[in-house]
Amino acid sequence: MSQGLDNISVLVTRPREQSDELIALIEAAGGRAISLPLLAIEASVDAESKQRCQFISGYDWVIFISQNAVRHALSLLPTNNWTDSTSIAAVGRSTTNALRQAGFSVGAHPAGNMDSEGLLRVLGDESLSGKKVLIIRGIGGREKLAEGLRERKALVDYAEVYRRVCPEVTAEQLDKVINNGIDVISITSGEALQNLASIIESVAITDAQKHQLRSRPMIVVSERIKQIAEQLEFKATIVVAKQPDNTGLLDAIRQWHAGENE
Repeated sequence: MSQGLDNISVLVTRPREQSDELIALIEAAGGRAISLPLLAIEASVDAESKQRCQFISGYDWVIFISQNAVRHALSLLPTNNWTDSTSIAAVGRSTTNALRQAGFSVGAHPAGNMDSEGLLRVLGDESLSGKKVLIIRGIGGREKLAEGLRERKALVDYAEVYRRVCPEVTAEQLDKVINNGIDVISITSGEALQNLASIIESVAITDAQKHQLRSRPMIVVSERIKQIAEQLEFKATIVVAKQPDNTGLLDAIRQWHAGENE
């Protein structure tokens, strides 16, 4: 099985500031990366969330949902030794790495399924009844983690420190991307996928171009996102990466490419 990508073109839809590593991996493997960010990340914190970050030592556990949560919370956290009384957990490898690079020790993170469900399993042996837990995340998002913690009698608060927005994509930008040729689309969040569906319908491109975008195979990072793609009527092959990080995405692109050439 060839490990090269044979000049296939991959649409990279990660936020611009998070796309460099995946682009480099694709190009090092012999593919062509086309960047079209379908999410933008902006700092956004209300007074309550800011106060919770400043008094974080009052929590038994603090959970960072994403590397964006780490990036946007760092300036809000106190400089004292709050980790002496508070344990840190992370969802995902990139979040764990971002915390370690910032000098924090991560007490719990999923090694298998790097999502909320995976972290709940990792925390399965912890006694959480009556424990105060702060989840640091973006505005909105899934409630699965908080629900699972509350079922175990934990007292859960949120600190929301950023927001996700749909970038403006013009017809000229989309036309250029399509004309470059897209073999496969990488999608790393349900919101990015929903933004793609909205852009396809709202931007003034031809029906043939709309069909081309809707008929491209996809690499996604979870079964949940695959289900969203099916609900949005993306009907081409959808491959779920075994790991939701950049290396996992590249492996899934290789898997799809190998299958196409069998």
